[in-house]
Amino acid sequence: MNILQLNEGFEASEYTYGAHARSYGPRVHQDLRLVYPYTGRADVRIDDIWYHVEAGQMIFLLPGTEEEYLFARDCDSSVGWCAVENPQPRERICEALAEVPAVHTCSERFVELAAMAESLYPTSSAAEREVHFALVQAMFCEFFRIAGYQEVQEPQMHPAVRRAMQVIDKRYADSLELPQIAVEAGVSAQHLVRLFKRDIKASPSSYLWRTRCEHAARMLLNTGFSASEIAYRCGFANPNHFSRMFKEYHDGVPPGAYRRNAWRGESG
Repeated sequence: MNILQLNEGFEASEYTYGAHARSYGPRVHQDLRLVYPYTGRADVRIDDIWYHVEAGQMIFLLPGTEEEYLFARDCDSSVGWCAVENPQPRERICEALAEVPAVHTCSERFVELAAMAESLYPTSSAAEREVHFALVQAMFCEFFRIAGYQEVQEPQMHPAVRRAMQVIDKRYADSLELPQIAVEAGVSAQHLVRLFKRDIKASPSSYLWRTRCEHAARMLLNTGFSASEIAYRCGFANPNHFSRMFKEYHDGVPPGAYRRNAWRGESG
């Protein structure tokens, strides 16, 4: 499984946290993320475990974990971060990376890549965005090298599965049905179901609903839209349908509670 080739959203930026505003979180994030102080330092909680991260180090976070940051009291902390946005297939990625240690020392190459990526954020053109994405991918490749992580070689994903995933990822908000997805993937619906279960251990319908729920989760965290508006923006039939499906993919937590839990103490 090539994590970086399977995903399309990459981002990197940098913020400075003053000693007077030394905390961030707790919140649940949905990205595959690296956070690295350039100056200052941070104590970082991932779920129930605290880590100390000095300038020149980085910390690795899997999607779906709760994060909280306490920055230095005696100086400003300039902190960079990069992310694979809403990585898929999420369960397999988390399983593959579960044993990767959290804290590592940044290499000189990683810092150089980060500086170049951050210089292009926010991007002002499609060409700059492509370069930005490529640099963030290179940052994760360098991180995997530092961490000693080697991806297990698996049978190549069937082209029809890749085409179907691209259709879903780009048009999840539309009224997509399995027969339509199969036509665009170039195979029969029954064959597409078999290929999906073989290659990503899930059905096309399950992947579609999971994708919708993940995008909805991001909107709950990052926008002020109501749950009803998010439901329609993400392809759900109505708010009740959204709530039911969201709870199925988020351990029984409804959208409103998910937002409240994620925002709890974020500005503290």
